[in-house]
Amino acid sequence: MENKFSTIKERVVLLAEHKRVIKEDFFNKVGVTSANFRGKAKNTPLNSKTIENIFTVFPDISLEWLLTGTGNMLKSESADGSYNEIIKKQQEQIDNLILIINKLSDKVM
Repeated sequence: MENKFSTIKERVVLLAEHKRVIKEDFFNKVGVTSANFRGKAKNTPLNSKTIENIFTVFPDISLEWLLTGTGNMLKSESADGSYNEIIKKQQEQIDNLILIINKLSDKVM
């Protein structure tokens, strides 16, 4: 998936949409607030801790794509597609289950 988004924050929002994660949940997972992506704040850079968190939570993301906007969004798009696609789908299922578990845990407490 080639990218036409010019800023890293635009690419982060695109990533959240691609992962089909509710943006607020996505931002919480990577340790930022949605306010960082609105108004004047959306033109400021991300700190290195946030970038590290994105790669920790979504290890299939291409560093080159996130930082520069060039290349493919996902590492698996440039590697062996069939094997990596299975891993990607499994990771998405795991991520979704973690979100559900966290929401249920919050309701119980």
